Amino acid sequence: MLTVVLVSLATSAVVAVAYGFVFAQREDRIRLYLSRQGRGFVRGRYVSAFVGAVRGRAAAADTSLLAFLVLLIVFAAGLYFQNLSLQLQSSTETLESILARPAVQAGSAPQATEKLPEASLAECRADFERRKGVLEWAILAGRGIGVSLLAAFFIGILFWHPFIVMRRRFAFELDRFTLRIQGLASKAELAELALAESRVRDEDTLRSFVEVARKIASRHDVPALVATFDLWQARDVTVQV
Repeated sequence: MLTVVLVSLATSAVVAVAYGFVFAQREDRIRLYLSRQGRGFVRGRYVSAFVGAVRGRAAAADTSLLAFLVLLIVFAAGLYFQNLSLQLQSSTETLESILARPAVQAGSAPQATEKLPEASLAECRADFERRKGVLEWAILAGRGIGVSLLAAFFIGILFWHPFIVMRRRFAFELDRFTLRIQGLASKAELAELALAESRVRDEDTLRSFVEVARKIASRHDVPALVATFDLWQARDVTVQV
């Protein structure tokens, strides 16, 4: 699995380099080609990308990709520590099994040269017993780190990844929203809007900021501009009913 992750990362790097050499210096030619095409798959893909950029989907997609790469690194690190702890445990058990074999006196059997004499074997056993606690601690630590990283990966996929994508999309929409309201506001309204924005610290001050923007949008008969950010509209309607 770790090999697959590394191959995926290497493939992504190769694709990025290929794009830099093949497409990065030819944007003008590509735009000219698309302008001459009435329809087609390539034109449709570029139009879709253009629409996504206007709607903020491109920013959200970039954030999603970067977040996924971060989580992929966490996942790969978790697999690495899990595999490392398993290998260390297997090596420890193998060494312990070898040292547990009975020793023979040198020259007492044809296979004597393949085994350790009693003195050397006893010294190895004593050294192993001294280091066994450290090995067991390293195995538990590696296993714990691996499990923690894998748990962090799944938690990130389920909660952190959707949250930061939504936050990036919301930030894009808020930037556009602020620019539109500023374009509609008079000088006095612009000052009031800037003051309300500078005071945003909690839900109450956030609601005051949205209320100022709603008044500006209502004056121009475009209340839909504020509908996305008016989190209290449904609650106010319920209270009035």
